[in-house]
Amino acid sequence: MKPSGIEWIGDIPDDWEVTKISRLYSIQLGKMLQPEKKSSGDTYEPYICAANLSSGTFRLDEVKYMWISEPEKDIYRLKRDDLLVTEGGDVGISSIWKDDISPCYFQNALHRVVPKKGNSNRFLHYWLIVLKSVGYIDLICNKSTIAHFTKEKFAQSLILSAPLQTQQRIADYLDEKCGEIDATIAKQKESIEKLKAYKQSLISETVTKGLDKSAPLKPSGIEWLGDIPAHWEVKRIKELFSFGKGLPISKEDLIENGVPVINYGQIHSKDNNGTSIRDSLIRYVDLNYKNTNMTSLVESGDFIFADTSEDLDGCGNCIYVDSKYPIFAGYHCIILRSIKRNSSKYLAYLFQMDAWRTQIRRDVTGVKVFSISKKILGKSYILLPPRYEQECIVNYLQEKCNEIDIIINKKQNIIQKLDEYKKSLIFEYVTGKRLV
Repeated sequence: MKPSGIEWIGDIPDDWEVTKISRLYSIQLGKMLQPEKKSSGDTYEPYICAANLSSGTFRLDEVKYMWISEPEKDIYRLKRDDLLVTEGGDVGISSIWKDDISPCYFQNALHRVVPKKGNSNRFLHYWLIVLKSVGYIDLICNKSTIAHFTKEKFAQSLILSAPLQTQQRIADYLDEKCGEIDATIAKQKESIEKLKAYKQSLISETVTKGLDKSAPLKPSGIEWLGDIPAHWEVKRIKELFSFGKGLPISKEDLIENGVPVINYGQIHSKDNNGTSIRDSLIRYVDLNYKNTNMTSLVESGDFIFADTSEDLDGCGNCIYVDSKYPIFAGYHCIILRSIKRNSSKYLAYLFQMDAWRTQIRRDVTGVKVFSISKKILGKSYILLPPRYEQECIVNYLQEKCNEIDIIINKKQNIIQKLDEYKKSLIFEYVTGKRLV
């Protein structure tokens, strides 16, 4: 072994060298999108973009098409074993093309990499995983606006040059071992999705049918509800809540410390579980209370709904406020405050139901961005058991959902540890610390 001269790489085998990727590989940026036909010879063809790449695999369920000319087909047609690397989006992600679609082309948010003599695309794929995991790619890409892993940055990036047979042995070994790890991770993710689906079905069944399965039922007269316990009521939201509006706060107004606020983005965040405010959702702004509209201040028991969504699935997303300290609702937010004596926590579970959200999704307006107005929320139906039953349902669901969440968290920790192990394994072999 000998020193590599690069601190984070450390020692490398004596016959390996530190060099630049451009010495070992040719890099080509994809075709600029062509939405319209420009000449009679143009044809409408499938192409791969950054959204189709996942590390080591391709997502091909939604492949898009673009117009392309005959001369361009020779330039941008994908060939088996091409390595594709994201230039934009989640930069530096790579996958090897296996001709799943033929012919197929690639767009200019991707680089196509072809190895020069004596080098392996599979070895480079694993090397890029290392550059990504150690933060090298993020460091050289400008992330203050939109990150781009340009051809120049890619070409000048460091790589270790090893004999071709060594590269192939390492890639073969990592293909096998990483495949085993990925299969285990996939099973854990599948199990998590089943647990989440079970949790949703448990919530839906409990908040619409109650805990007493022997209770007589009656038609609700509402399609998404079906039959409900005979002694329960159906009300519209506008009968039970007053409405408020969030402050006109933009992303540019957010600071490190100040007055806590919940914005549109936090409502749509994956960290939002719908039944509590997590610390990770809170942002801060500089507000002068004396000159601020205090109707945007939310209280424990309130709900903050997003008034826009970029997709139908997000229509109806909200945060249940259980905070004991002051929080403001911010940009693109609607505040719902109960004017009746009901359990807000019970309603928080009801609002998580996919079936409940169908009535909002049916009435929203927009194409790329959907608008959810106070009127749409106000005419939506909610189901109300007697107050004591609401409390019993909340206690039951808190216990059961907590049990499910504990199992999910354990599985997520297993996935995290497996992912960390996989990255360390790749690092050990592509830097020559361990040889096959």
